[in-house]
Amino acid sequence: MFIRKMENNDIAGCAEILCAAYNNELWMCRWNKETAIEYLNDFFHNKKFVGYVAEENGNLIAGLFAHEKIWWNNSEVFIEEMFVNPEYQGKGIGTSLLLEVEKYIKEKGLGVPLFGDMPENDRLRPAGHAKIDLTIRWVHERPDGLYLQSRYGMLRICPVSKGGVRVSFRGEDTFDAQKQIYDKNGLQYGMAGTRTGMTGTHTGAADPMDSYIDLHIKWKYRDKGSMVEMMTPGLLLEIDKGAGNIRFLTKDRKVLCEERKTECRLIEADKSWQFFDWKKEKISIPNRGNSLGFSMKGSARYIHGKEGELPPMMVSDRGYRVEVLAEGPVICCDIPSYGSYFQVTGTEIDYIVYR
Repeated sequence: MFIRKMENNDIAGCAEILCAAYNNELWMCRWNKETAIEYLNDFFHNKKFVGYVAEENGNLIAGLFAHEKIWWNNSEVFIEEMFVNPEYQGKGIGTSLLLEVEKYIKEKGLGVPLFGDMPENDRLRPAGHAKIDLTIRWVHERPDGLYLQSRYGMLRICPVSKGGVRVSFRGEDTFDAQKQIYDKNGLQYGMAGTRTGMTGTHTGAADPMDSYIDLHIKWKYRDKGSMVEMMTPGLLLEIDKGAGNIRFLTKDRKVLCEERKTECRLIEADKSWQFFDWKKEKISIPNRGNSLGFSMKGSARYIHGKEGELPPMMVSDRGYRVEVLAEGPVICCDIPSYGSYFQVTGTEIDYIVYR
């Protein structure tokens, strides 16, 4: 089977398939080839027409007729007709045609929420779920950061600058990027996780986001029983081993950023949530290109920009910012009834706190 864009000389063949698909006891239609051609031509000559056909051995076996439809914040694709030759139904051909439309939508950037758009309410609350166990089971230092394992997944914390720390979480027990992406022969370690020398060489990461990891930032950690402390040149982190949440503090222990204590992270089948405690601070989203920024108080917005722009960013009046490392739409919410969080597409949480 082969799928391609529809051409004008495909209309007659599609009309024959339409008649075969709908002139039966199920649909009770009475199409003839002439009326079917006229019907399909109305779609084909739309100036924003989108159409595909499926072929097998040079013969048309299915067709899809659609068009781009303008909407107030973006365009979308509206499917007018789709039909498959009855002899080929039930073989996934319709699904294949729909996948071509999805590919078209992605290539054109259609239907993607824009910076500053408000999400639908049904996207703001997580689905019901079983109790999450984020209790830290073990702590281990590696060249690319501090690893903390819970039943729910793996948390990795690593410095990216003197005043910046990256936090990554996956609902698995490993990170692909840790697969020997550094020359460990050049790394030396002191007691209690202190890095005493950083002469290792970066040999290329499996994870493209690991360009944010700086091996030359010295840091150390202490396991204090109920809490793990991580110290970098500009930040002090406290990780609660019971709840799994992180507090980001200045060197003189002034609180900057706090993850929510109860279920601070949530991974769903197609999206992930990182919750914060923003009750005593004001969060704003800075300008992006020609689009003005805005306050997040009592609001929920999409905060991602276009591909190739800087990561989505949240700025606090406490003197720090959070950059979200994610592909696809990013929602920020600070509505008391829903919680304070950012939400990303996919099953990984990845962000950087900068002082």
